[in-house]
Amino acid sequence: MVRNLVFGGVAGDGGQIAHRARNSLKVHGVWSNGDCAQEMKGGNPTGCSLSKPFLEDVRAETAVFSGLAEFSKAGRFTLSGNGPATLALSQYVSGDYFQTLGIAAAIGRTIQPSDDTPSAPAVAVLNYGYWNTTLGADPGIVGKTIDLKGLPFTIVGVAEPRFTSLTPGNVYDIWVPLVQRHYLQSHWNPRMEDAGELWIVAIGRLKPGVSQA
Repeated sequence: MVRNLVFGGVAGDGGQIAHRARNSLKVHGVWSNGDCAQEMKGGNPTGCSLSKPFLEDVRAETAVFSGLAEFSKAGRFTLSGNGPATLALSQYVSGDYFQTLGIAAAIGRTIQPSDDTPSAPAVAVLNYGYWNTTLGADPGIVGKTIDLKGLPFTIVGVAEPRFTSLTPGNVYDIWVPLVQRHYLQSHWNPRMEDAGELWIVAIGRLKPGVSQA
């Protein structure tokens, strides 16, 4: 499942792939969310998180990757609308997150690239364990609407049971598209997603014949 996947980060994190800038990055926010060690060294960030504009540039290099899985912790949100309200630990993921990692759905479908666009309806995918223990393994869950932090989301699927987390120790109950950060993040403003905000971790799947070098 993880063959031909490469991990990216800011130079100095000791990962497989690192990027460097000609000048010091003008960073105003650095968030690793437990996916790696994150710190400032000499005024420069080190770690595994990247900015949205940088990753958009990476996506534009279509000759390198067949998929780019982007993800970031969203936080614990109140989930209601299907039984008693619960707190669900949520994660933002890109539209090709599940396809890049080779993760299928146990029922329904996973998040698709079309879900991660500004005009797309809000959708969510549930962790299999959360669906089984908290939602009673309801086979009719697909298509139901839940409230996540007071906002309506349609459940489109449940991830296959073998997938619990990408980073050890970070197990999420629910996944939503990255684009929903605009609505779910408290006091969101455009600066939170500019080149100075490092908050997304990414793993790319290399195209056949492309080396890590």
